[in-house]
Amino acid sequence: MKRQEDTPVYEQLTHLLKEKLMEQHYHVEFNPERISLMVDHQVEVVASDVIQEGLHPNLTKLVFVVMHPEYFPDGIVEYLVGVGTTLHEKLESGIDNFLSTIFPPIMDGFNDTHDPDLDFNDRDGILWHPKEGQIGLQGNWEEEPETASMREILNIFLKSIIPNQKFNWLKIYAAKDGQGNITHECNLNNQPWEAGAKVVADFAADWKNPNIFCGLKQFIVYRRCDAFDN
Repeated sequence: MKRQEDTPVYEQLTHLLKEKLMEQHYHVEFNPERISLMVDHQVEVVASDVIQEGLHPNLTKLVFVVMHPEYFPDGIVEYLVGVGTTLHEKLESGIDNFLSTIFPPIMDGFNDTHDPDLDFNDRDGILWHPKEGQIGLQGNWEEEPETASMREILNIFLKSIIPNQKFNWLKIYAAKDGQGNITHECNLNNQPWEAGAKVVADFAADWKNPNIFCGLKQFIVYRRCDAFDN
């Protein structure tokens, strides 16, 4: 029998992810050839560690790729960092982050439900149903920031450029340190989106400088309304 320490990290990560998904009552099938997971007969998830030089020993960089053969065959790609003093703790930390902020809106995208207050029409009149993930906060926040206005501005820009496909996805990240330095990111369908990044940077510029650091991230899936399917 293979000892756990002899099992590659990506395989340990995959099996732990399977356990966590099953705890949340997903139907999960393990593919031993691809070392991947089929979840609810809808998406395939591949997870792995990423070697990064100079990373603190209490941190491990992880990547999760969620694929659907029709809607996102190249995968929704998300890089996360696991935190802990042991490998298990770091893998578990990264998985918990993924399952709380990224995976729920992806799976919710397959549900034909929507919040009319969030819906918007693009410049061609196509109706979009945003599926907003939980806001992930990092560092020292006195109170959770209001983010609705930022998303409204992002939607204004999205109206003119959102691709006419069943699913689109947006990753938002912003952070600010005690000196007021801002780190920000805004990716649309895995690619950097310059106009969106400026909106996110302007949003973070209005934050009060934290004592040390504060950060925020959110993942949003945009499902095209079924009435506009070809």
